[in-house]
Amino acid sequence: MQTAAIDPSTGRIDLDLVTTGISARSRSLRTDKRKALKDMLQAMNKTSITRMEALTSFRKQSYEQISDQDFDSLIQELVDSQYLTKLMQGKTIVLKKIV
Repeated sequence: MQTAAIDPSTGRIDLDLVTTGISARSRSLRTDKRKALKDMLQAMNKTSITRMEALTSFRKQSYEQISDQDFDSLIQELVDSQYLTKLMQGKTIVLKKIV
């Protein structure tokens, strides 16, 4: 049990890892990334942006790498919280802020 409760990134026992499968540190980093993405989108004077433009801009401002899958999860969280909508224009995904 103790081995399963150790967060490999901190070396400390993390009961969140046992109960939810996600360490408290990982959850905190994800929250920080979601906030940084939302702040970046708010700072842009655009009501819509392509997924690729948003991903490129986010990667340029971030000191940590983010995978396409993690970025899409962050986008989905912003869609679920009704901050963004995702639209398809041909093969392009367009993100539009809900005003």
